[in-house]
Amino acid sequence: MKHLNTICRSVAVASCALLASGTPASAAENGAGQEQTIDAIRAYLTTSWRNAGIARQDWDDCTQQAFLRILQRLEQEELPAAMRSATSPERRELNRCVWATVQKWRRAHRKGLNHDADVADSQAEERIETMEKMRELKEIIHDGRSGLSRRQLHILNASLDGHSVADISGQLNIPASRVSDEKYKAVRKLRQRLGA
Repeated sequence: MKHLNTICRSVAVASCALLASGTPASAAENGAGQEQTIDAIRAYLTTSWRNAGIARQDWDDCTQQAFLRILQRLEQEELPAAMRSATSPERRELNRCVWATVQKWRRAHRKGLNHDADVADSQAEERIETMEKMRELKEIIHDGRSGLSRRQLHILNASLDGHSVADISGQLNIPASRVSDEKYKAVRKLRQRLGA
């Protein structure tokens, strides 16, 4: 995490240096001041993310996005003014960048929550549909037209109720292989009757 913060700071300082007008020597002279400004902006952004309720694990991503916006909207020499005065036009621009980043994060987070709700709704619908199919299948099994033996009826009912082959084997006192065989024959008969 510390390494990532160092990389982010280096990227931000390098970006500011690229925006600098003048010779490389003047960029080096301004390097210490730029680094202090970058640290001040980073602290301001971190406080903004905390106050906005952004998840801690997303702060670094939001900081990078905000720095990109800031560097697109403010000149390098305007950055210190954004931190010196809370009422300056530069600070207002900085706050717009923060607000845009917060809104983007909230939209993405809301979309993720909606997706989770959609998945839960879909799973609930599938469970209801499965229960209805099970009810229909039980009706078909018991209506007398299925052609199943009593043992096959018992095995299918127990299977539909969630019992394993070993459980049914113990109930009927027959080998598990026989239960599997009877279950297979019963399903095949039902498929023939239903034309499936």
